[in-house]
Amino acid sequence: LLLRYNELDRTLDELSTIIKSIRSLQQQSTDDFDQFLVQCQNKNRELTQHRTELQRVRQAITDVT
Repeated sequence: LLLRYNELDRTLDELSTIIKSIRSLQQQSTDDFDQFLVQCQNKNRELTQHRTELQRVRQAITDVT
């Protein structure tokens, strides 16, 4: 009975370790995705700013010609 208990105890420890690893991977994936979203938002702001500048330049060229 003691051997069986020790075996179950080891199995529970292994399961606990696996669960911690899975949680860590889930968190890492979430962090990576959040970082990707921030990069996309920054790029969108940058491109939006350039679009406005390009529209002004286009209008200036149109006004000159």
